[in-house]
Amino acid sequence: MKRFTAALAALVLCLSCIASAFAQDYSVLPQQAGKERPEGTEMKVFFRSKLSGRAFLIGDETYMSLNEFAALYDMELEITIDDTGFTAHSDQLDITAGKDEYYLTANYRYLFLPDGYIVCGDDIYLPLDALSRLFGVEITHDLTRADIDTKQCRPIIGYENYYKLNMPADYQYWLPRIIDIETKDEPLAGQIAVGNVILNRVKSDNYPDTIYKVLFDNYTGVQFAPAVTGSILYMDDVTCWLATCLCWEGYNNVGDCMYFANPESNGNYWFRTYREYVLTIGRHEFYR
Repeated sequence: MKRFTAALAALVLCLSCIASAFAQDYSVLPQQAGKERPEGTEMKVFFRSKLSGRAFLIGDETYMSLNEFAALYDMELEITIDDTGFTAHSDQLDITAGKDEYYLTANYRYLFLPDGYIVCGDDIYLPLDALSRLFGVEITHDLTRADIDTKQCRPIIGYENYYKLNMPADYQYWLPRIIDIETKDEPLAGQIAVGNVILNRVKSDNYPDTIYKVLFDNYTGVQFAPAVTGSILYMDDVTCWLATCLCWEGYNNVGDCMYFANPESNGNYWFRTYREYVLTIGRHEFYR
C-alpha cells in the first residue's frame, strides 16, 4: 500500500510538472523577474525574430531598458544613478545624462531626449530612437511590437572635439549665434526648433543655400533683425552650441516650418495671416 501511495504521488507530481510546462506564461521573460518596470503600455520586443524583451509606450514615446538592450549584444554596462543624473560605462560606450536635462552625452556626441529618461530601480529606460543611435542599429516598431534585426551593433562613434572637427564652419559660427539671440531663456527644444527653421530655408529652393546667406538675406526685406542690428555677433548662452550640435545630428522638432514668431513682440508678421500655424514651443510660434 505504501509503495502504491508513493508511486501515485510521484505520478501526480510528474503530471503536474508537465502541465506547468505547457501552462508557462512565456509573456513573462526571465529578465523581468524582480525588476521595477515603467508604468505604460507594454510592447513586445523581438531581436532577430525572437521574443527578447519588453518596451513601454508612455505618451508618444516608447522606452526600453538600457541594460536589457545592451545585453542583446552581450554588452555589460556599469550604470550609476544618483541625484545629479546617471552614467553608463562599457568598453565601447560612455554615457552621461544630467537630472532634468533633455539630452545625453555618449562618446562625446549629443543625443536629444525631448521627453527625458526614466529611472526604474537600478536601471535606466531610454526612448527607442536614442537606443538606436547609441548602438547603431535599426529598430522598427508600432503600437504593439518592436523589431531589432541588426546582428551586430556599432556603438556611436565620437571623440573629443568631434563637432569642431566635423561640423561645417557655417554651422559652427552662424547657427549658434542666431539661435542664441532669438531664443534667450527658451528651452532646448525651442532652440533646436529655431535652428531647424534656418536649416529648412537653406534646403529650400526659395532661399539662399548657406546659413550665412539665409541670415543676411534681404531680397524681400529683412528676414532676421539681429543680422541687421549686429547683435547676432554676440553670443553668451552655451546651450546654443548644444542646440547647434543636435541640429547637425539631424534632430528636427518642427518639420518643414520656415517661419517663427514671438507673439509677445507684437511684430507685424505677414506669415501669421497667410501661412499655416504648426505648433508653439516656448514663446515662439512656428509656421510652414
